Amino acid sequence: MSTEDSLLDDELRSALRWSGFAPPAPASLVGVEQEYSLTVDGRPLDFRTIAHSLPIDGRRLDPGDANAYRLRSGSALTCDEAEAELASPPLPMREGFARNLEAWAWAARGELSAVLPVDVAVGGHSTHINVAMPPALNGRVALLFAQTFAPALMLMADAPFGGGAYVRPRPGRLELCAEYMEGDHLRLAGIIASGGALACARALSSGRAGLLPPMLSPYLAPCTDRFGLLVSRRAFGFDLYSAPREATLPAAAGATIPAAEHLALAWESAVSALNGWASPGDVEAGRRMIAGDLPLRVEVNLPPSPPAAIPANPGDPAFGRVASPIARPGFDLTPVLATWDTTVLRAGRRNGRHVFLCLPRAALQPFFASLDAGLLDGLLARRLALRPNGSVLRRYSQALRPGFFDEIGERAKLLAPERDADPDIVDVLRRATAGYEREASAAALAPGRRAQAGGNSPGRSAPVAPTPPALRERARSSPGTQERQPSTQARPGKTPTPSRIVEETPSRSPGPDDGGGIAVDTGGGIPRWVIGTGIAILIAIVTALVAWALTGGGSADDDQGQPEESPTVADGGGVVSTPTPTRTPTPTPNRADQGGGTAPTPTHTPTPTPTPTPTRVDDGGGVAPTPTHTPTPTPTLPPTVAPTPTSATVNQLPTVASISATFANFTTTYTIVASDPEGDALSYQWTLNVGSATEECGAPKAPWVQVGKTVSWFHAAPSNGGDCPPHTNHNVQVTVIVFENGVPAKECGSLTAEAGVLSPPACTSLR
Repeated sequence: MSTEDSLLDDELRSALRWSGFAPPAPASLVGVEQEYSLTVDGRPLDFRTIAHSLPIDGRRLDPGDANAYRLRSGSALTCDEAEAELASPPLPMREGFARNLEAWAWAARGELSAVLPVDVAVGGHSTHINVAMPPALNGRVALLFAQTFAPALMLMADAPFGGGAYVRPRPGRLELCAEYMEGDHLRLAGIIASGGALACARALSSGRAGLLPPMLSPYLAPCTDRFGLLVSRRAFGFDLYSAPREATLPAAAGATIPAAEHLALAWESAVSALNGWASPGDVEAGRRMIAGDLPLRVEVNLPPSPPAAIPANPGDPAFGRVASPIARPGFDLTPVLATWDTTVLRAGRRNGRHVFLCLPRAALQPFFASLDAGLLDGLLARRLALRPNGSVLRRYSQALRPGFFDEIGERAKLLAPERDADPDIVDVLRRATAGYEREASAAALAPGRRAQAGGNSPGRSAPVAPTPPALRERARSSPGTQERQPSTQARPGKTPTPSRIVEETPSRSPGPDDGGGIAVDTGGGIPRWVIGTGIAILIAIVTALVAWALTGGGSADDDQGQPEESPTVADGGGVVSTPTPTRTPTPTPNRADQGGGTAPTPTHTPTPTPTPTPTRVDDGGGVAPTPTHTPTPTPTLPPTVAPTPTSATVNQLPTVASISATFANFTTTYTIVASDPEGDALSYQWTLNVGSATEECGAPKAPWVQVGKTVSWFHAAPSNGGDCPPHTNHNVQVTVIVFENGVPAKECGSLTAEAGVLSPPACTSLR
């Protein structure tokens, strides 16, 4: 490249006030993608079969997607397999951003409906919310979000028939996916997604875990269509969607927390992180939803109705203008490539000389502003007057700053590389994959699309990761959590199908035929007929032992167990009449309790097996034993001896040995040491109320609440990265509630912010 070429590049960057490329700050940009399923007379329609025959007002410019159109509004329309997908551009984070997301979504849906034939019906399929995230944090934020905010996103944004949330680190952004949503649920999902991602990024950067809701212990499965994490609705060992407000979630370090409480803490954490970007109306709507005044998304069978007044699409002049050629004095600008990261325009003279102009996203709006003001015409004319220097735009790194090029190389290489691994979460996924693959073979695919590339995204009718046995057992032991079957829901515009949740199907074990040609599986691999036979044999053995005991062990001098007989009379033909019982005996023990007490009496005596007994024949010459069968005596149920009443067992409250506070690096760490006499599970909830002089120190406008045996409170002054005013001492009150099997048992406190130990602390019984 000649010196003059370099000088013109520098002049271009100076005109655009380009200070160099920098990854977008966490949550500085946010966008929404909506997928729609199409039907004609109730039959599915593949959007790929009609997309390129529609009157779409846009241009196909994306080198990574031949089906994508950049629309004049600034949205992008493409095909995601059979569905139509509309994506907003990356929108700057600002006050009321959630309403802006809703406006873009409704406007884009209107653009789709406008180009479709009148007999094509449009139904919601899935929603993806994208939040800007620098690569250095993206993997760790994805993992932390899955462990803290994912359940809140699922409850507020996913549908009752949905499979869970997808948390995927993508180039420069974190992608959070669930079933289709609109209206209130879309706005609130935007807040929990962007605010949660921002809170995770700040916590990782500052080391302040207090910015987050309590960390949970979900089973994280890998996505199959692209790199990322699946937090299934069964990720906590039970179906979270069956009773979302009553469930109890397993937290880190073996504690538990009610799902409703965790949802409230996650919402307040996300709103606090956004620091005013969420409108007061949306914040209040979220709190009403958490309180139960509005339904959670998982409690609504169908999407909400459109708002009475559809918000106007604010549009985006820069991203929209890329879809059209631009005429300037002496040359024309034609778009040839456009992604959300980079735009390339072809500047050409009418005599055939041309040059390519590369514009990163941050330079796009300054470029059009300067172009419209006529500030770039001379610069572009001088660059077109130079002889070609052989420069080629061929790498993604070149596309990250403004510049001129004579040619473009392979366009796909200008795309940001997708992640297929991330050192921060690859080990977690490797362990999850091992457990997933062991159990996935037993899980049937739900009706619809098979699991394949792109086949387990929201709306895909794909299998949900099975719950590992260990996690199922942990969930069953958690208080307030029950296993429930999900209900079957119908999607709008679709024939009702079984729930998308794939129940785990136990594999059949080979075994003897049960008479019908099928070995019945009990779920543990043992056929029921084997269990039944074993029980029958055990009953027969017990019966024989009881009968032997009741007859005195076969003694000849003890016939209490035999029925009385009527005399047997020989008829004239020598036929012997069979004796007829005159009474039904009641079997009783043959040995009395020698201690003067009551002998144990069996509560039920099974029918004894008939045994041969001698028949007496009175012929005047003695007794001739003739073997016959004695009729089976009919058993009776003798009175049951009631056990001696004992005093009821009284549950003992937990014992709290100590509560301690240690102070280091502007952080106070509180630790409780407690145990339960019966070994019941204990969990802990801490509350810190600061005094009026420092009411916004670490706990802005709300009490500080954390869960766990050990919790921390960061309370530095602004000069040290905190939000506390300068002080010499803190006026605080710290209390901790001890839960026994999820039920409040004791409340203990209080402590100061500095170091100290209460042993034993002052505690109050809560029951």
